[in-house]
Amino acid sequence: MVVTPTLLALFTLALLMLGSSLARASHHMRVDDPLLGRSLFRFYPLEVSETGIYRWSRPEATLFLYGYDGRAVVTSLRLAAFRPADQPVALVHLRGDTIDPGSFPVDSVWRTYHLLMPMRPTGETPLHFTTEAYQPPADPRELGVALSDVTITATQGLMLHPVRLVYLLGWPLLVWLVLVRLRASPRMAVGGGLVMALGVGWAAAFPVEAGYWWPTLGWPWWPLLPFALLMAAPQLGVLLARVRSYLVTHQALSLAGIGLALGALLALRLGFAVAPGMLLLVVGTWLGQAWLKRAASHQGLLSTRNAVIILALLGLLALGTRLVNLDTQPAGLWRDESRHGLQALRIWEDPAYRPVYVVEGADLPAMLFYLMAPVIGSAGPHPWSVRLVSALAGALTPLALYWASVPLIGRRAALIAAGLLASASWALSMSRWAFPATLDHLLVLTALGLVWRTLPVEASRLSLLAVPRTKPEVDQHLGSAAPSVIGMALAGLLGGLAMYTYHTGRLAPVALGAAVVIRLGLNPYLWRKAAPGLAIALVVGALTITPLGLAILGDLEGYNRRVGTVSWLDANNPDSRAPLALALDNMQRYALAYHAVGERNGRHHLPDVPLLDPVTGLLLTLGLGAALPRLRQQPGFLVVVALGVIYLVPAVLSNDAPHAMRALGTLAPACMLAGIGFVGLRYGLGGSDQSQPVWINEPAEAGLASRSPRIYARGAPAHTVMRSAALVLLGASLLFNLWLYFGVMRLEPRVYGEFDLVETAVGRLIQQHHSQNNLASEDLTIYLPEALRTTDTVRFLTWGIEIGRYDGRPLETEGAAVILLPASADEPEQAAALAALGAEGRALGVVATTPNGTPLVLAFGRGQAADRILR
Repeated sequence: MVVTPTLLALFTLALLMLGSSLARASHHMRVDDPLLGRSLFRFYPLEVSETGIYRWSRPEATLFLYGYDGRAVVTSLRLAAFRPADQPVALVHLRGDTIDPGSFPVDSVWRTYHLLMPMRPTGETPLHFTTEAYQPPADPRELGVALSDVTITATQGLMLHPVRLVYLLGWPLLVWLVLVRLRASPRMAVGGGLVMALGVGWAAAFPVEAGYWWPTLGWPWWPLLPFALLMAAPQLGVLLARVRSYLVTHQALSLAGIGLALGALLALRLGFAVAPGMLLLVVGTWLGQAWLKRAASHQGLLSTRNAVIILALLGLLALGTRLVNLDTQPAGLWRDESRHGLQALRIWEDPAYRPVYVVEGADLPAMLFYLMAPVIGSAGPHPWSVRLVSALAGALTPLALYWASVPLIGRRAALIAAGLLASASWALSMSRWAFPATLDHLLVLTALGLVWRTLPVEASRLSLLAVPRTKPEVDQHLGSAAPSVIGMALAGLLGGLAMYTYHTGRLAPVALGAAVVIRLGLNPYLWRKAAPGLAIALVVGALTITPLGLAILGDLEGYNRRVGTVSWLDANNPDSRAPLALALDNMQRYALAYHAVGERNGRHHLPDVPLLDPVTGLLLTLGLGAALPRLRQQPGFLVVVALGVIYLVPAVLSNDAPHAMRALGTLAPACMLAGIGFVGLRYGLGGSDQSQPVWINEPAEAGLASRSPRIYARGAPAHTVMRSAALVLLGASLLFNLWLYFGVMRLEPRVYGEFDLVETAVGRLIQQHHSQNNLASEDLTIYLPEALRTTDTVRFLTWGIEIGRYDGRPLETEGAAVILLPASADEPEQAAALAALGAEGRALGVVATTPNGTPLVLAFGRGQAADRILR
């Protein structure tokens, strides 16, 4: 055991020395070098002119330097500041961590400026530029200086700083030890360490590139702390097992742990420090895991009849919470919703317009628009009509979650998961506006349920789903080819359709493929038996996405444009530019988003409020703690965790973290884990009466069954009050989410202020006038400023209605007229509106307000018919 890591360490050290001897002491980069381009913060895009290739900095900008950690380097910058002769010379102020040489002039011709500065021993080294802003004629940009080239030259000394040396040296040993602890074969463990050692050699040979892609992060905790924990893992395992055994026999401590975890979640919401709050949450969850261990032998059955009744009630809850006040909450349309509605109207009215992927104006696949078209075309353009499809998809998603969850985690846990999803404020926020994200997960969850049910499973694993009584039952469960083919064909169709929804729909094949691999394992017999179903699923899926594939081939750049513009590499982070550092920062943000600090965008959720309520957050942590140790024994649990990881990837690899819409795919797995946690919590809160043993013989209850048949209790619990406490928590979760969304968010300016309230109010007023004007004898014309009239929201809501143009001058037409202005219009603008109406013009006052009563729209009119705008 000692020989292998020693030899691996010596081999890695030799590669480090070899790589260091090959490394260059100087590294030159032009501004069109991708590495330099990614290292620049607050610089404008690349420009090419007769003076060369360069990038302008903003008045405040940063250049991040990589490589040669801990050494002094000479940084050579080729700069220029093109200014007219009558403008003063630009002064730039460069500042590093420990140096501040002051300001110096930069000429209008290219010159190279040299700066001696130390590099940080860990992380990234920033060099900050500060320049007085200069705005050229006919150019809206504020410019600093132009940068053309950067050269980093290391001074004499050790090629690798000791911190960097230990950091790199630890990686191969860490990989080897992780594989050993995972019980991989010795060859595989050593092979993994050797591969990592080769990467370490590359890092030493190319310090600048490695400093960007593989910086020294987390020192000294990483990799020393995980290595020490892995070394002591056997002893720690024995110690933790003894503590867990003690907790099982001392229920009060476990109950106190659950209370501690819940208290930590509440404290985090009240502004408690994040680091200690999350630590208390982890400790409390670990202490509370003893309840879930007891729960595995204290379950009862849930009848199909009761499950159907509960599921129906949950379906009504999901439908009601997504349809109530859909026209007025959110209080206004967002411009993207209006653009989607305009696409639907164009599809409805123009038989020649049949898009597959809409690049301009939407940047989305077109499925949502086709589903919206008959609704909006029949009912007219309204906030509720444009949102109805998304709302119905959101209402059906809890049912799809139940369908997918039952064979994975059991019927009872699946019901809890569906209930939590039905009322979650996060789900409500995403369902009640016109976006296709809810469609994606509805289709994928439905397909997942089909995949898991129709694929064969080896008989030795049937106890995870049902206890077979006879050989015919086993054969029946393995299934014939026909049902499998039909189910898989439908799964392939749904998986293909998911790619026509939101950008995260591209992960549908990955999610379903992971479920297939987990289901079939490494058994070649199962793969052969599943081959017909898998083949038909692939064929159906390929045929389904063929139109999308042709569209992609026709405009690959357009298809990937949106994904490219939200890449995590383009994150507006002033402290880091290294991909690994940005990804780790995003992972930290998402780890906190569920419990501590949530989304900032009020359109997605209440700003800065955790995405999950405290009860769901508690159940999630309990369920995750229960699932992780049992991933090998329970493939259903592994699917749940894998689904969460897969759908977290696009969120982590994009900017603006945490982003509730891009991470929406993690909500269903989170609810599944919370369902596991609830079942464990509820059945861990009472004793048992094992006088009436019952065999678990239905797939619905298999989520918490073991690999062999087990006797479960059917009888009165010993602590009914304690079990009821879990149900009280579930009710508290429901009330909390309904209060948060329909109470707080409805009246919160940070939420409704993110929508186009003025444009929506104007569109509604024009719709109201149009419907009244059809019955009125006197005509009335409504005029809007051009900037307001051409907005997407006004165009959508006034589709087919003629609107007068107001440009600040007197109106050319006679008769009754109304001019609508935003309430933010100043006194000269209001006076101009009155003057444009002529001598009969008068102020009609405020005609629309926010949910809190703040004025939104002002009206000015002439003629008696103008008063109709006030109704």
